[in-house]
Amino acid sequence: VADPLAVVDRSLSAIVVDSNYNIFSIEEEQEPRLLRITGTDQWQNPVAYDNFNNNLYVLDPAANYIFKYQWTAGGYELGPTGYLDPREDIDVSRAIGFAIDGDIFVLFADSTVRRFSGGSEVDFTITGLEGDSPRYTLIFTDVDCDNLYLADPEKGRIVQIDKRGESAGSFVRQFKYAGSDDFF
Repeated sequence: VADPLAVVDRSLSAIVVDSNYNIFSIEEEQEPRLLRITGTDQWQNPVAYDNFNNNLYVLDPAANYIFKYQWTAGGYELGPTGYLDPREDIDVSRAIGFAIDGDIFVLFADSTVRRFSGGSEVDFTITGLEGDSPRYTLIFTDVDCDNLYLADPEKGRIVQIDKRGESAGSFVRQFKYAGSDDFF
């Protein structure tokens, strides 16, 4: 493994992506296994990797693309498809991260979050958060979670946002470290 870039959790095993865009399956009590992947020559500067249903998703703002790889027995042997609907002319060139729960939540450099379902944008606006503008740097959710979590290191907090039904986008609460050392 040359300089690991990401570790992605999936139900089959964890996978590691290295700086040469090799993909390794990591399973407990087994040697790492190199998986086949095609189409990495299309990647320009990927910034985030995630998994849903053992499919691999790669966010590449430089390519203005979210690559979707379907799982095969040997890895990701089929060429990637684009996740985003090309008819919608969606710009992800300023994206810095994403999280998947079936829908994809994309975090942008200006701290906005956009939600996509089946490749199309779904209305999603964060509301109820008072005070100065946040500076989110990381985003997390998964299929078993009713909320979206955003790290705001400038304010030393993690913000929790509801992602369900009519309350989607509503501020739930924030978590702040109460200790004396520089947690963030």
